[in-house]
Amino acid sequence: MRYALNPAFRTPREDKNILLMAERVKELTHKEKSRIIVQGTHALLYYADRYGWPFSFERGDDISPYYRLMNWEKLPKDKWERRNEAFKTPIGTVRYLREEEGATHFVVSEREIFHREKSFSDYMYKTCQVIYQDEGIGIIFSLF
Repeated sequence: MRYALNPAFRTPREDKNILLMAERVKELTHKEKSRIIVQGTHALLYYADRYGWPFSFERGDDISPYYRLMNWEKLPKDKWERRNEAFKTPIGTVRYLREEEGATHFVVSEREIFHREKSFSDYMYKTCQVIYQDEGIGIIFSLF
């Protein structure tokens, strides 16, 4: 009698775009010099083997718990307050990470959510260069 089992480590269908976007990020960014802001979770950063930050639109008027609880190398009080104020909005978060932390790229892996945030998506298209775009996979913006 034969037994057939599914592979133990199979990528879920909904995460396939993460793997495809990770490949594009590897091709279009520099491993040591690039700092990537990724819409979603760390998974894309992991598969792309890049340093960066996760980014979420689901924050309301509060700062994302991820950013609120980070050490940020014990910033002085004035910088801490400026960072907290910037992180209250998606645009402020991207500006802060670009200007203060050296972010070089913004990666969109969930296009529907990105385009639903009209003011943010308009800002990104207006102020940043699209270096990769695929309707089925995602978008990569250069922040400089």
